Amino acid sequence: VLPTDDQLILKSPVIAIGTVVTSAPVDRDGRIFTETRLAVERVIKGQVDGDSLAIREVGGEIGDRISVVFGSADYKAGERVLVFLWPTGRGDYQTRDLFVGKFSEEYTMEGTRVWFRKDTRANTQLLDAEFRPIPPSRVQRDADRFEQFASAVASILAAETYGLNILA
Repeated sequence: VLPTDDQLILKSPVIAIGTVVTSAPVDRDGRIFTETRLAVERVIKGQVDGDSLAIREVGGEIGDRISVVFGSADYKAGERVLVFLWPTGRGDYQTRDLFVGKFSEEYTMEGTRVWFRKDTRANTQLLDAEFRPIPPSRVQRDADRFEQFASAVASILAAETYGLNILA
């Protein structure tokens, strides 16, 4: 179910911008994961230790073994991303709401920087809050404005968690 932007921001403990250094399948105790190393440039919400973090998604291909989670986020080395993450008990992160929590940096023909999310994946269907299918579209956000919006929503949440009621 596709969340609104503010819902995605509110339910993601960590929001970060960075560049994918590596992304490759690994075997962890007989389970296949795809591990992505992200060089963190900016943290919009939450905290991360150091200047990089690991994103570990279930699934991948190693030799003749394949594990698939339809709708998982995929990362490519060199790609600059805006990610909405939640920490796992393993000390790494997973992308919030599968591919919904990952935006890639792109530029329009006019040179405007945008955060883009491809909202179609094989064997997946986005649904609205009433569980009706959402038709595919090019989901993009003006990068600067979207980053400012995410920061503002995260700041309001932090203030309310601290006990200040900014919206009253």
